[in-house]
Amino acid sequence: MNKKLIVSELNTTGDMFSICSNNESLQKVLEYVSVSEADVEKLFQYTHSIGKNTIHDQGKTGRCWIYAGIRCIEYSVQKKFMIKDISFSRNYIAFYDLLEKVNYFAEMVFDTTDEKTDSRLLSHLFRTPIQDAGQWAYLGNIIDKYGIVPDYAMPEKINDKETAALIRLLGRLLRGFACDIRRDSADRMKFEDKKCVLLCTAYRILVECFGKPPKLFDYQYLLKDGTYLSDFAVTPIAFKNLFFKESLNDEYVAIINVPSKQTPIGRCFQVNNLGNVIEGKPVRYLNLSVNMFRNLARRQIMFGEPVWFGCDSSQSVCRLYGILDETIFPNRNAIMKQIPKMTKAEQLFYSENILSHAMVLEGFNEDINRNIQYWLVENSYGEDAGHHGFLTMSNSWFENYVYEIVIHREMLTENQRNAYLSPPILLEPWHPLGALAR
Repeated sequence: MNKKLIVSELNTTGDMFSICSNNESLQKVLEYVSVSEADVEKLFQYTHSIGKNTIHDQGKTGRCWIYAGIRCIEYSVQKKFMIKDISFSRNYIAFYDLLEKVNYFAEMVFDTTDEKTDSRLLSHLFRTPIQDAGQWAYLGNIIDKYGIVPDYAMPEKINDKETAALIRLLGRLLRGFACDIRRDSADRMKFEDKKCVLLCTAYRILVECFGKPPKLFDYQYLLKDGTYLSDFAVTPIAFKNLFFKESLNDEYVAIINVPSKQTPIGRCFQVNNLGNVIEGKPVRYLNLSVNMFRNLARRQIMFGEPVWFGCDSSQSVCRLYGILDETIFPNRNAIMKQIPKMTKAEQLFYSENILSHAMVLEGFNEDINRNIQYWLVENSYGEDAGHHGFLTMSNSWFENYVYEIVIHREMLTENQRNAYLSPPILLEPWHPLGALAR
């Protein structure tokens, strides 16, 4: 066995080495797409669509999960209550999500005081103490505890659109707190005192950045029949109860498609030490085959309801036209032929793919045989991104890079509902399936 690199023995010939022969940058070569502007409009025509609303912009934040989740429940409320237009505050959800994550981190620090500082759990915990990324379950937990408010009751501010500095500041605060607690080996009473100071500090920081959450507000909405739905001095919980009779985490189920020996199809999974609200619902998934996965998304759209989904949005994306499709990148595909193939699950486990972004499925186009060709996707980067704020996604891209969808429980079979409620297989917090929530 020869462990040394001997360059003279390498076979460096072949087509893949001539793709940059015109002195172009590799990035430009790889991003070349074989689609014309004339073809683009055809790719944004759908046989089934639930309609389009105003596009929002999450800016430079990790709050895609909030924007996608709020969009889904806005559609549901508009349809159920025949409201012409309604918009809920993303800022309100983000405020309490971060505050709850501070408390969640603090409790984890206390529960792990016996762990060595260089243990994998603490290395994971301290590497990223807090983020504004999240999961569908997080949205349900915040709405259950704090309710929801109209967009105008807590509008977005400049700090909502770029949260990196805030996350760094909160991270520094949490690491300092953890060091202090572990250095002092505090008992529960001392810990509670220090946690109170921590939470008060975090609250003041969040108020400075996001504004103070409202306790009371008025609302008035025009219904499609010309009448109004209105009330005065309403609390966020009362406003939530008007529209939601049960928890979103009971009404909807997170479905994944990660077929592997580690994650068998038909089983339920739960990620340890991953959450936002201590007393809230944990992050839980039901793993189904790609055919069931696709058909559930199709069925929910057919019933007039959008689908929240998590994916690796960095793969085979043409940002200029707003297209997610592997087949339109000829130069990239030429190189890919030289790379060993990996399954969808292997790409996740070997960190080639990561659940990096949440968006909303709002339609699809079928051929004459009822095979889905591509999907309509609403993104959350404003109307100037993609195709007026939307993307079109090929079905092959959906099957290869979409790992999670959120489906109303009524769409599931009885066996699927029972499987979701069965005792879960527990996953460590650094498992790839927890990536979107970190």
